[in-house]
Amino acid sequence: MCEQTGGEQAMRLFVAFDRMRRALRAMPLPGNLSAAQMCTLLAIEHGGRAQPGSGAPAMPVTQLAHALSQSPPSASQHVRALEALGYVRRVGAAHDRRVSALCLTPAGSAALSGAKEAVAARLDAAISALGPADTELLIALAGRFAAGLEEPPAHPAHSTLNKEPKPLC
Repeated sequence: MCEQTGGEQAMRLFVAFDRMRRALRAMPLPGNLSAAQMCTLLAIEHGGRAQPGSGAPAMPVTQLAHALSQSPPSASQHVRALEALGYVRRVGAAHDRRVSALCLTPAGSAALSGAKEAVAARLDAAISALGPADTELLIALAGRFAAGLEEPPAHPAHSTLNKEPKPLC
């Protein structure tokens, strides 16, 4: 068996994650939602927990942008599309009427619920081949790997991608 370099493993992992990302983005969702729009609705749901009159503060666009790791103009673009679908509405923030805050509409909550069900059904079908033990292992490893990616690198010179590749077999 041929031993792979760290850089080769890193690229294989990158390709595998890219395949998963593309498959998730291509997954058909109900309610005319794209995967990016679903993520935006999820962020509003989890970050704002707001419905008009609920007493909970709505989520400002800048907070949404931060939660999505996007620029405020990019987040606003997603919000405008969701407003056009009737899934999100802007309200004046309680602390400052100049600040636009976001909340899900009842239609947005319903669309998000349907999208969650569709994603869960698709992922359940995909992971059924793994079995319970491998599924738990995948979840644990993915969490640990994500945590490692979120940490800043100690030294870029120590990256496996910057090392001289070993000859192939």
